[in-house]
Amino acid sequence: MAAQRAMGLMDEDGLKIAQGGGRAQEVEIQLVDDEDDEEKRKERQKAAEEKRRQNALPTWHTTSTISGEKTALGVKADERSSNDAILAALDAQAKAAEAKAQSYDTFGASTYPDS
Repeated sequence: MAAQRAMGLMDEDGLKIAQGGGRAQEVEIQLVDDEDDEEKRKERQKAAEEKRRQNALPTWHTTSTISGEKTALGVKADERSSNDAILAALDAQAKAAEAKAQSYDTFGASTYPDS
């Protein structure tokens, strides 16, 4: 044991010291932030909105060129856009309700007051 310590193979606590067996390796660490996810979501929404704008029907398909009234396609397009607006409003209400419920939870309340 004293000989191994003298040769540098063992430290003063009696633990063996590794000699030349390991190779240096590169390690890559990636940290993902919630802001990155938020940015990606915004980029996807922007791309989807651009795609919807590009795929919009021309006015001569949605509106009569003679009378100026909405065609069947125009009525469907209006319904679709109003449905999107309704869904967006419902989503905003759900997020607000969830935030309100979480604010009650921070105080450890077991029942929620009516508002």
